Amino acid sequence: MGLNVFVDSNIIIYYLEKNERFFPSILPYFEKCQKKELILFTSSLSLMEVLVPILSMNSRSLEAKYSYLFKNFFKVLDIDLNIAKIGAYIKGKYGVRTPDALQVACAKKAGCDEFLTADTGIIKIKEIKITIIK
Repeated sequence: MGLNVFVDSNIIIYYLEKNERFFPSILPYFEKCQKKELILFTSSLSLMEVLVPILSMNSRSLEAKYSYLFKNFFKVLDIDLNIAKIGAYIKGKYGVRTPDALQVACAKKAGCDEFLTADTGIIKIKEIKITIIK
C-alpha cells in the first residue's frame, strides 16, 4: 500500500455501497486515510461518474454521502491541459479508454505511488503501480 493512492471511481462506489465482494479489500485504505497514514486522491471525473446515476434517481441522501466522502477523504484533482496531454500519451501507448487514461494521468500528476481500481482493463499500464481489487 502506497502513501499516495489514487482511487478510481468504481472503488468509491463499492466503498460507499459497502459492496460485499470488494468492501473488505477497500476498507483498509479508507481506515489508513482516517489515521493520516496515507493520502487518497481522485479526480473531478470520478465525481462526475459517481453522481450521474444518483442525480438521475434524484437521491439527495446518496448525493450528500458522496459529497461528504469527496470533501473529507480525497484530494480531488481537476483535469487540466497538462493532465490531458499525459492522458493522450497513455491512451496512445496502451489503447485504454479515455476516462481510464485521464484517471491514470491524474494519478501521475499527483505523484501517487499506487492506482486502486477494480478495472482489469488497465493492468497493462506500467507508469504507475496498478492494484486491482478482486
